[in-house]
Amino acid sequence: REKFLAKLPPNSIAILRAAPMRTMSNDVEYLYRQDSDFWYLTGIEEPETIAVFRPSAEDGKRYVLFVPSRDRRRESYVGPKVGPAEAVAAYGADAAFSTDEFADRLSRYDPASRTYAGFLAGVEKVYLSDGTDSAWAGTLRERIAAMRARDAGPSTLVDAREDIHELRVVKDANEIALIRRASEIS
Repeated sequence: REKFLAKLPPNSIAILRAAPMRTMSNDVEYLYRQDSDFWYLTGIEEPETIAVFRPSAEDGKRYVLFVPSRDRRRESYVGPKVGPAEAVAAYGADAAFSTDEFADRLSRYDPASRTYAGFLAGVEKVYLSDGTDSAWAGTLRERIAAMRARDAGPSTLVDAREDIHELRVVKDANEIALIRRASEIS
């Protein structure tokens, strides 16, 4: 994560979305597989999660997670999940919130002062990886376009995967050991 944050320019932000659940038929879902880039940077295997990387965060919260709120009824069927209260300790984030708060924390418009507040305020470049969830990405792009319409939004939207893939090419000692072990097994 630190290497990725170091690659991001000042006044930028990276927003990564976990891969969505895919429905096979009616209420049957495919076996879940996390987006490789998202997993590489976060180690999180849960769907519906959003990671925000802020290299120039004034409040010191450079790695922020948005995770689904806990649903005890659903957890009784699928098993326990990590909610916003547990996400900081479980995943090493600087802050964690419910995914329901994502849009508001990203950008809020104040009609009285005609200014924006939130994570996108003052940002010039957005690095985006949508986890193959094009509907979610479209909603985010619309939000950024609304900011741009008021001359307040980020001017550039970049695919974050290129920078992540550059980091993934170079292996550390642990990754090399895992590759060697996998080769021995096969």
